[in-house]
Amino acid sequence: MNIDDLRKLIQEVKLQEALQSGIKQVEHPFKAFFILGPAGSGKTFIKDAALKLPNSFVSVNTDEAIEKVFPKFGLTLKFAEGDVEKKQEVRKLLQQAVSDKTKRKINQALPILFDTTGENTDKMKTIMRSLVDIGYDVGVFMINVPPDFSVEADQNRSRTVGADLTRQISNNYQKEIVDQGAYAQMQGERGITILNPNPYPNIFDLRDGSLRPEFDQSMLSDDRLELKGGEEPESIRNPFKGASWEKAKGILEDSREKLQSWLSDRDPQNATGKEILKALEYVQDQGVADYGDQITDLVQYAIWADENEKELPKSVQNVLQIIFDIEAFQEKVAGAVPSDKFPTSPQTVKTAKGDVEVPPELLPRFGQKGAPTIQQLTREQLMEIINWVRNNS
Repeated sequence: MNIDDLRKLIQEVKLQEALQSGIKQVEHPFKAFFILGPAGSGKTFIKDAALKLPNSFVSVNTDEAIEKVFPKFGLTLKFAEGDVEKKQEVRKLLQQAVSDKTKRKINQALPILFDTTGENTDKMKTIMRSLVDIGYDVGVFMINVPPDFSVEADQNRSRTVGADLTRQISNNYQKEIVDQGAYAQMQGERGITILNPNPYPNIFDLRDGSLRPEFDQSMLSDDRLELKGGEEPESIRNPFKGASWEKAKGILEDSREKLQSWLSDRDPQNATGKEILKALEYVQDQGVADYGDQITDLVQYAIWADENEKELPKSVQNVLQIIFDIEAFQEKVAGAVPSDKFPTSPQTVKTAKGDVEVPPELLPRFGQKGAPTIQQLTREQLMEIINWVRNNS
């Protein structure tokens, strides 16, 4: 076991202890950090050596699972070789496992690390904005290296995806993220912190600032960057033209300073996350079972409070309203169904998520005047809401 493995093991033990102790022991709750860059851009190295992201962030990288599992199935890590169909099948299973793991970590409000290429900008933006909606602060750092280098780096490592796919991913990264600034444009959005609008050019040696030997000096003076591999020749403005260690170092130092500021307050900046954290800490302090470890514990605590005729504090009420948006649900149903009529069939209700078909047994209760508030809900009613939300979210 090397020193990095030992650090990961220690951090895993600390995380387990935090979960056993409750939300108050979780470092940096409701924080999600995205480090984006093409193959071979040095995301892991820059994250650890230059940015010094805390080890408390839990990685949800599918590639790590692939490196552990593929050899156990007798599969080579070179995706373009061997039983490709079997590899894709195992990869889908791993992606689902990572997705499930991510959901659990989010439910626990743990700090999460997304280490990925990020070239699918629509997908990544949706993930980022969804995290903000549920209370997370999102931080983004981008790295860049030329496509030719990405292809060479992919070929020289044990886990490869092949030259064609690597070049396609890198070309998309250059066009959408570097040239068009897909993520830089998100700066100023609620809950989003872009550490470096201009991606960091990882072409210099951090020790002395010299151009790394893998890169040709001409890349610093060429006007255009060729994007090879497509049906038609393409090029973009060369993002490496005029690059210098002084400028690159400035990006790193500025980003590190922003990162530390982003991490400095344990409470999330996101108002939703702040409310949920306050409610979880209250529930943990009540000492009821082990409630207070997960966001869904708030629902369990509300049921317990109802059964034991305990008043729910405003902090918990607010969060239940945020999570389930009960008031908006009541208002929309009330507007869709006459108050003096009990529907016998499902009704379509317009919500922020689009048209939703609501079962008739829920409509009378929440579609009439005098519908119960969260404090007045019985255990049966609350469970109906919870089940409805689970089935329709």
